[in-house]
Amino acid sequence: MNRFYLGVAALVFTFALAGGCKSKNYYRIEDGSTGKTYLTKEYTKSADGQVTFTDSLSNKKVTILNAGIEQLDEGQYDDSMRRAEKNPTGNQ
Repeated sequence: MNRFYLGVAALVFTFALAGGCKSKNYYRIEDGSTGKTYLTKEYTKSADGQVTFTDSLSNKKVTILNAGIEQLDEGQYDDSMRRAEKNPTGNQ
């Protein structure tokens, strides 16, 4: 019986650990028409190619048809946010 409880405890710990280690996604999205770049943590892409996301800097919803998407790691995202806050020209 003790093995059963030990097994259950190990299983619960494993799921708790896996849930706490959820990976985060960061993206730099470039509008191919204007050259303006945006930072976001998530986006959706429709069947016709439109990319919709919330810009992390302005907190506004943006939709782009001709978007280039680059995945960033957390450090790159943080650096880009700092640069954008210092120089909000739309080119991170």
